[in-house]
Amino acid sequence: MKNTFSIQNDFVNSRLDRWFRRSVCDVPQSLIEKNIRQGNIKVNNKKEKSSYKLRIRDLVIIRNINFKKNDTKRIKRNYIPTKKDLSLSSDLFIENNENFVVINKPSGISVQSGTKSKKNILDILRKTKEFADSQPYTVHRIDKETTGLLIVAKNRKFAQLFTSLFRIRKIDILCWN
Repeated sequence: MKNTFSIQNDFVNSRLDRWFRRSVCDVPQSLIEKNIRQGNIKVNNKKEKSSYKLRIRDLVIIRNINFKKNDTKRIKRNYIPTKKDLSLSSDLFIENNENFVVINKPSGISVQSGTKSKKNILDILRKTKEFADSQPYTVHRIDKETTGLLIVAKNRKFAQLFTSLFRIRKIDILCWN
């Protein structure tokens, strides 16, 4: 069995292993690495490493892989925001355009869910009208008890751009404890 995938704009500069997990099948990293080494996963008919950065119109060829769905995996449950959460969220937005938003994160709410905190900013943003046609991507995080500006991208391209700008310290966000 041979499957061929063409890389579109959303996954440009993504690692091969991360693209595979998001687009094809969510399997352990060791299984992806093994199949890349064996030549079952190739890019443009060449063996590449899992860290290979995908380019537009790359062809990913997957051969002889039959992954079974893992039924023992825990189901991730998103926080369902209340009407009060959604009405208060409109006051958080400082900047809103087609590529990203800047919000004033209140203290007491985590940016993303975890084992101890279910209520989080990302799940609330997913249900707002500002993110009706897009998905929120975290660019950076702020501690749960910290108030400050939070940049949330609306597409992968801007998430990658802002992440790299944070990494080289071209963006600095002011936070209050």
